[in-house]
Amino acid sequence: MIGDRDLNVAKLSDMGKRVGWGKRPALVIIDAQYDFIGLNAPIEDSVKVYRRSIGEEAWVAAKRIRNVLRAARAAGLPVYYSQQWNPEEERRFDSFARKQSITGTVKRRADQPNPEDIMKEIAPKNGDIVIKKRYASIFSGTPFSSFLVKDGVDTLIVCGFVTSGCVRGTVVDGHAHCYRNIIIADACADRFHSSHTVSLFDMDMKYGDVVTAGETVDWLKSMPSERTESK
Repeated sequence: MIGDRDLNVAKLSDMGKRVGWGKRPALVIIDAQYDFIGLNAPIEDSVKVYRRSIGEEAWVAAKRIRNVLRAARAAGLPVYYSQQWNPEEERRFDSFARKQSITGTVKRRADQPNPEDIMKEIAPKNGDIVIKKRYASIFSGTPFSSFLVKDGVDTLIVCGFVTSGCVRGTVVDGHAHCYRNIIIADACADRFHSSHTVSLFDMDMKYGDVVTAGETVDWLKSMPSERTESK
């Protein structure tokens, strides 16, 4: 999808250098809730139940998130989740509603998870931090930046949903706050393949390093001990 012309321009412009992992990483899982993940089914079926969901491709990404999550916890990394959250009384402030209706008739059964719930297979545990947000970036209008300072974080390992939206928004803001960004390509997913691919390319060129879940797990397992010393 990324043509030879663009790849050549990136090379000639000397873009896409590696930023590296830093010394104090944190795992940041973006919007891993059923509203965006949906059913383990083709997206055309999933959106009939969860209007903003991705479907089976998000379930594949979630399995990789689970692997990374296990390695991150074993290495003692702080783990942050974002959770998209718009209380009913504040719906008028929901900027996303201008572009997409999230209401209307759906066929979700009573036994199917609440859209706002984080997927149980990768749900937070004691000690993890859940940041409720109203906009794309986990930084926007939340205490996230202050928490990172307290944890002494210098690197954000980012995954979740969706690649071109809240993941990319978080990465761009992380870059603006001078954090190193590591984006796990196959632990992210998007409704649109084109948006997923182009967003990863763009982030890799300018805002961070795009890696795989396997590379992330390997690095976490071999991470020098001083990176997880207690503060």
